[in-house]
Amino acid sequence: MRLDFERLKKIQEFYGSDNFEVGSGGDVKNGRGDYKFVEPFMTLRFGYWMGVNISKLKEILPKSWTVEEQGDWDDDCGYKCHYIIKQ
Repeated sequence: MRLDFERLKKIQEFYGSDNFEVGSGGDVKNGRGDYKFVEPFMTLRFGYWMGVNISKLKEILPKSWTVEEQGDWDDDCGYKCHYIIKQ
């Protein structure tokens, strides 16, 4: 998965700050028989686990990509949110 710098600048404009992080990871999936493969994904975290308008974020990314909000509740910080992006 690749995201060009121009799109990162659009994400910065949308968020209104350069205080966001891009990460990566992958889910191990079963194939045929004993074969397994990794489905790669990218993560975005805004500020200190801030939520953003997911519809606007989807408009910036390529149409075929999916965006999923994930998060959990932390007693000290409240809701900690990040986004999983798959191609």
